[in-house]
Amino acid sequence: MPGVAVICYREQDVSLMDRDNNLRRTALVCVLLTVVTLATFWPVVRNDFINLDDSNYVVENSAVQAGLTWKAVAWAFTTGRGSNWHPLTWLSHMLDVQLFGLNPGGHHLTSLLLHTANTLLLFFLLKHDRRAVAQRLCGGLVCAASPAR
Repeated sequence: MPGVAVICYREQDVSLMDRDNNLRRTALVCVLLTVVTLATFWPVVRNDFINLDDSNYVVENSAVQAGLTWKAVAWAFTTGRGSNWHPLTWLSHMLDVQLFGLNPGGHHLTSLLLHTANTLLLFFLLKHDRRAVAQRLCGGLVCAASPAR
């Protein structure tokens, strides 16, 4: 029965090679999505704050400008400023102020890194949908490069 053991061993080898190729392909797609996202939006780190909501969220917000303090964290979980309850957004802005001050490039860099992470998260969520890699890649690329994110 040595022939049977060899056949089983070879099937395991093929399975391991398939898994190894799949991991390489997934890693390559993740690198591609990261590069596309960063290349598409990198110019944003040179932009200033905008008049849409940055004044309410950061520039004219003394609680956020205080950085991460216990008082500011409590405020983040109890305020309705901006007509929303989103404590993680406030905490993120406070951390940005703590790290970068009122330098808009640092704040935009944080947004870009979060967008890149969300692009990769979408790719992995679609992976569980059992679609082909090309379809998941297309979904990730739409998320990565879409300005209407």
